[in-house]
Amino acid sequence: MASCAGQRVRTRRKALRRAAGTSFALKSRTDQCRHRHNESMARVETDPVRQQFDQALGARSMNAYWRRVSALQRLGTRDVFEIASTSLESRDARRRRLGANVLSELGYQRSSPPFRSQSAQLLLTALKREKNPSVLAAIVTALGRLRLRLAIPSLVPLAKHRSPEVRRALAAELPWCTWDSGEEKPDRRVTATLINLACDPIAEVRDWACFGLASSGADSPEVRDSLWNRVRDRHYDTRIEALRGLARRRDPRVRQALHDTLRVIGSSRLGTWVMDDLVEYAKSVRDRHLARVLES
Repeated sequence: MASCAGQRVRTRRKALRRAAGTSFALKSRTDQCRHRHNESMARVETDPVRQQFDQALGARSMNAYWRRVSALQRLGTRDVFEIASTSLESRDARRRRLGANVLSELGYQRSSPPFRSQSAQLLLTALKREKNPSVLAAIVTALGRLRLRLAIPSLVPLAKHRSPEVRRALAAELPWCTWDSGEEKPDRRVTATLINLACDPIAEVRDWACFGLASSGADSPEVRDSLWNRVRDRHYDTRIEALRGLARRRDPRVRQALHDTLRVIGSSRLGTWVMDDLVEYAKSVRDRHLARVLES
């Protein structure tokens, strides 16, 4: 009897172990299925974002390209950030440029854009290794749009870059690095770089450099002389920016230069972006004739 009872106990234990093993196996398979399901759901969430990146790369026009970029920036999710980040390491230069473009203003509609510090570090790292001029220009633009003062030492040397595309991006975006606190705090390194770029052989680079100097609160004899040297620039927009910059600083030399320019081209060709500054200047020096011409 004892033997039979012992056998029944052993049989019951084996049955319990078998049941436990079956339960464990079922649980393991359930966990695997759940893991696969989560991975599948993640892919479902990420794939549309990847598709938007691919659609941007396949855009047939720059307008279509920037519409896609803007849509990704507005979305501003972690998926967008991660795909843009990995794009910076792609072998495809177009994809690297796209990654930088997206990171430049990720989540721009929000009061506090996401992933700003992470984007900054990734872009600064990419800046050190990038050789392609178009990608480099995109990275420069992104660092400027993120308003990173800490990027200034890395950006300033690019004023001597052989590519006009890179120098143009630097002239246009470097001033934004002085706006990291929400208002401009002029930086001597930035001002000196803009003064150098105002002498660039490429007109568009000179134009953006003069725009940056004209708009800045920085003022010195060097800044004024740099602007004065461009008052008779052969490039129209550069010339107007130089006049605006001198007018904003109430430089006495600009009054006659403005009269001479208006006599040749009239006020109708002046851009609306400069008109307020010039009219304010004319009124401040009580030049009624100049004010009338500007407002006509």
